[in-house]
Amino acid sequence: MKKIEINLYPYQVKSDKRIFNILRQFAPYIVLGCAVIIVINIILFIVIGFAHIPYGSLTKEWQELRPQAASIETLKRDVTDLKAKQGVYKELLTYKVEMSHLLADLFAALPKNIWLTEAHFKDDSFNLSGYAVYWKESPLTSIDKFIKNLKREEYYTVTLPHINLATTRKMDFHGKDVVKFEIQCSHSK
Repeated sequence: MKKIEINLYPYQVKSDKRIFNILRQFAPYIVLGCAVIIVINIILFIVIGFAHIPYGSLTKEWQELRPQAASIETLKRDVTDLKAKQGVYKELLTYKVEMSHLLADLFAALPKNIWLTEAHFKDDSFNLSGYAVYWKESPLTSIDKFIKNLKREEYYTVTLPHINLATTRKMDFHGKDVVKFEIQCSHSK
């Protein structure tokens, strides 16, 4: 059965009642929505609080370790500086070879029956290749004499003191018997 409404104040606007009725009808849903939003906010607050706990402990631990980290950074800079200085010192201590002096002493030590075909200088090693022919003495004797002459040269004794005969090989060169040889001169053994 339908309610009977008696309007004692006929000039009253019915729209006010209508809004009030709509609010009364949806009030439980509005309250429920607000409650859900509040519960979600509380849950988020708790989750963020728990997530912040490790951050706080890590921040505290970082504050304790900060002096050690600063000393490590200082040590890294010091190591970089020392490596740079080490490079400068190595450059100062590395003996530089003057090729003109080296070749002049090589020419002075060269016997008349030996001619050179190649000379290679790489790192600490100076390699010579050439031929020796019989002329007043055997080619092997001439090669030995050449090595002894190089060992007597002052510049070779300082820059390349280790002089060794690497290989020898007899061969025919335009009808003449010659000995092909390779000599290695180095600063260290």
